[in-house]
Amino acid sequence: MNNISLTDLADQIHVSRTHLSALFNKEVGCTFPEYIAKYRIHKAQDVMKHTKLSLTRIAELVGYPDYVHFSKTFKKYTGLTPQNFRKQIEDKYT
Repeated sequence: MNNISLTDLADQIHVSRTHLSALFNKEVGCTFPEYIAKYRIHKAQDVMKHTKLSLTRIAELVGYPDYVHFSKTFKKYTGLTPQNFRKQIEDKYT
């Protein structure tokens, strides 16, 4: 939920942002912002599977105060809108 930047992380471990970015991309296979987005969307999916919280609240919990941005990012990484993902979950268990 908290904002984390590559610059803050680099400062914490005393390396340059550029070096950390290249190392992260090499080791993880994607950029730092992409990794964070995927992680947050995965967490949102998990929360949707186990709670009935509103989608707006889930977006906030995983670090997206702007629901529209969350929805677009969710669809980019899952192929579904948050509403369609939740409906798919509900249909699976009914």
